[in-house]
Amino acid sequence: MAYGFVANGPTSYLRTFENAFDFIIVLSAWLSSSGQTEGAFAVLGKLKTLRVMRVVRPLRIVSRSENLKIAINALIVSIPQLINLLIFCILFFFLFGIFGVSYFKGRYWDCDMSHIDEQYQEQSILINMQGCMNYGGDWVRLDSNFDNIGHAMLTMFKVALTEGWLDIMYWGMDTPGEGQIFIRDFNNYWAIYFIFFIAVGAFFTLNLFDGVVIDNFGNETSKH
Repeated sequence: MAYGFVANGPTSYLRTFENAFDFIIVLSAWLSSSGQTEGAFAVLGKLKTLRVMRVVRPLRIVSRSENLKIAINALIVSIPQLINLLIFCILFFFLFGIFGVSYFKGRYWDCDMSHIDEQYQEQSILINMQGCMNYGGDWVRLDSNFDNIGHAMLTMFKVALTEGWLDIMYWGMDTPGEGQIFIRDFNNYWAIYFIFFIAVGAFFTLNLFDGVVIDNFGNETSKH
């Protein structure tokens, strides 16, 4: 009230970014809670999505902490370099995806016999897709596969996240060929392909991202 709301020059309440940010949060919270009232304001209460604005309240701390300001500025300055690194990662995944499609296309399939009686499953000897279908099984494609470049890049992305990558590697080591049932440790040398990708595609590239951010953080710190 002392400095004015908007029209009293640069010292007005809404002329400061931090104050405008607080005003938006309070206003969104008020609108989302107005559904308990009656009349015209009840319509605004249906905008439940405005409650999401409350999540950004901790960002107010940034305006009061010099160290957080430096960290945020370092992230913003790093964006162009991070985009270049992202393009490099996509190209790297693309190259490994092409290599995977060349050798693993049609091989990441398996026989699903979950709907067949277990006793009947024990008597069956499956060696390929035709044997699976003859016994009433379903020849299904695994979620992670190399049937096309899109699926291959998604598979390599899963491997780079190091979450469940061992199963993907074991499938590659166990597959004898297209349309064939997995044979354990059929070709153990394919482990080199996946381990090399983990070493370069996951550890090395992630360290590059960290290095860019840390370097810019050091530059921002020296400016202050």
